Amino acid sequence: MQPDLLLRHLCKNKPNFKSALNQFFDTTKSFLTMNQLTSLGKYIFLVPFFFSGVSHLMGADGMTGAVPSFLPGGVLWVYLTGAAMLAFVIATFIGKFDKLAAVLLGILMLVFAFAVHLPQQGSNPMWMVGFLKDLGLAGGAFMMADKYSRDNSIIG
Repeated sequence: MQPDLLLRHLCKNKPNFKSALNQFFDTTKSFLTMNQLTSLGKYIFLVPFFFSGVSHLMGADGMTGAVPSFLPGGVLWVYLTGAAMLAFVIATFIGKFDKLAAVLLGILMLVFAFAVHLPQQGSNPMWMVGFLKDLGLAGGAFMMADKYSRDNSIIG
């Protein structure tokens, strides 16, 4: 499939996505403007959650060690968090229940930061990297809910 046909196919019935891509790939300008970059920010934020969600579903057995020992079910939590990440991506992309999904994802990221990474403080020298990453992702999810969500039907 040619890139132009693929782009038309992806942008069908997605006016916000189409407009963001059109601004980004506007060849009449000689440089990337801030408005072009920020218009794609919402979709760039989805990329890590898409790949992380897929990897949680496809490699759940290898991730069960990250589940806190006080939670029963091990691999079930890995599948659940992967499904939650993908639900956020889908809800944000289609604009349905996106505010609810973003708030729930922010809460999930805070749980990861405080229940998974913070307890590793003495045993894992990289604990702060994971802690700060998840704290930042939680902040981004809450910002998405506050500023960029379209569906306020559940959470006003």
